[in-house]
Amino acid sequence: MSMRGTNPNGRNKFEHPHVRLYHWEIDSAAFRDLSAMAVCALIVISRFHNGSNNGEIIMSVSMLADRLRCSRNTAHSKLKELQEHGFIVPTRVGCFAQKNRLASTWRLTGRECNGKKATKEFMGWKPKKNPGSKN
Repeated sequence: MSMRGTNPNGRNKFEHPHVRLYHWEIDSAAFRDLSAMAVCALIVISRFHNGSNNGEIIMSVSMLADRLRCSRNTAHSKLKELQEHGFIVPTRVGCFAQKNRLASTWRLTGRECNGKKATKEFMGWKPKKNPGSKN
């Protein structure tokens, strides 16, 4: 006998797609170092992950700028920030030629890809030391 609102496998019938950030991701040094706009960019990119398309997530600078309601320069810098912190890796770098317009495709390092475990590069991220600091 199944409970009201659940499938025979116990899952919620009314479950909707969602973006999930785990506590260990949010508590990582890399996440804590991200700018607020980069966190928003990570959420936007994660929204396009459907559970089976990691490594093929299409996101151009223009698409991200439109979603974040910011300039293309800002969107580009946030993609770069997410790469530097290890949250995303490009799997195909887009190009913008008159006849050949291809958006970049991305892999979220915190999620499995093509049956392989998540690489979680962001967990090994270390802040860059300033040359003038005493640390």
